[in-house]
Amino acid sequence: GQLLADQGLVSMSEAVRTVSGIQKNYGDLNDIAFNIRGVENFFNIYRNGIGQYAWNQQEDIAMIEKIEFIKGPAGFIVSNFPPGGFVNIVTKQPIREPVASVTAEYGSFNLFRLSTDWGGAFSKKSKFTYRFNAGFHDQDRAFQFSHARRYFLCGVIKYEPDKKNTITAEYNYMWGKTSGNNSNVPSVNGNLFSLPRNFGVADSKTDNLIRADNYFRLLATHQFNNTWSVNLLLGNIYGKWGQDYRLLADGYTPVTNDTLYRYAERDGWRSSYRMAQVYLNGTYYTGKHIEHKLFSAFDYCSSGGTDDWGTTDGKF
Repeated sequence: GQLLADQGLVSMSEAVRTVSGIQKNYGDLNDIAFNIRGVENFFNIYRNGIGQYAWNQQEDIAMIEKIEFIKGPAGFIVSNFPPGGFVNIVTKQPIREPVASVTAEYGSFNLFRLSTDWGGAFSKKSKFTYRFNAGFHDQDRAFQFSHARRYFLCGVIKYEPDKKNTITAEYNYMWGKTSGNNSNVPSVNGNLFSLPRNFGVADSKTDNLIRADNYFRLLATHQFNNTWSVNLLLGNIYGKWGQDYRLLADGYTPVTNDTLYRYAERDGWRSSYRMAQVYLNGTYYTGKHIEHKLFSAFDYCSSGGTDDWGTTDGKF
């Protein structure tokens, strides 16, 4: 967490730039996907151990405590998994020490950020601790029709009735909107950056990509003794990814004189993911010299999605 703050990062896209073997593959300021060791991965980005859902809104750095990476096969953690690797984002969790901060940031292209972080215990003897993070991000980009905005709300509360039991409940809401068709760079005869910076295929009245992400998590732990424990993890994530209409260059109709032909496309994706996991961990011994570690789990998930998609045949 301290490294993320010292580097002055604002998004996951920036955070992975200094991690070897991992490159951002898809997404701009909203959703995100990675190439890990040369393998394309869409479902390998987890949050607090919950993942396998697509098109999630990109997390803001202000809500992240740390980022965990596993490079190479990660089947020992999740069996149904791409071979490239694994990314787990850990959000800021409750602590007993008081936390209270407000941060304002300014930058190039009218960048403005405002975030807050609050946490601690309700009292010295309280069995409840909490953490609350909220933030707002607004900026332009170096190209035309490029305004971007997002905000997030993250609340976590933890109950510790005794030393052997804990219950943690968390809710995250993230919303992001980017204007302009910024997924592709226009070129002339395959030559990139041959057009002026203010050239854009997008339209100022359309091309608004909106992403909303709702995330619920419940974690319950019980410590039987010093060697045996059981964890229950429940998750419910749902959201939307889409835009009413965007204008794209028509690659099948050649440019005539100074006219570029475009077509309109509509895309509205809705996704959901529900999961339940129970983990039993323990250690026992055979005689005095042989130690056995047992790790067993039950995993259930239900995911789905719908896509309202369409395109036009007319030229614009």
